[in-house]
Amino acid sequence: MNSKPSFCVGFDAQGKPNIIAVGDAETCRQAFIAERDNPSGKFKGVSVYRKPPYWKRADIAIKASPKKAAARK
Repeated sequence: MNSKPSFCVGFDAQGKPNIIAVGDAETCRQAFIAERDNPSGKFKGVSVYRKPPYWKRADIAIKASPKKAAARK
């Protein structure tokens, strides 16, 4: 029997994937929930993949710095 591991991936600001966790489904699910609920600031999105076709994705809002107001003349 083939074992299909689960994995959790975080996507940085450039869209490059970074592995957060690899292993059983529960470990990867917990890593997904932890990053989604308490973002580390490194990722703009996070996905968890289990046995196909089960997967979940969440976009993490990046706090943008406020724009400076234009000087009035």
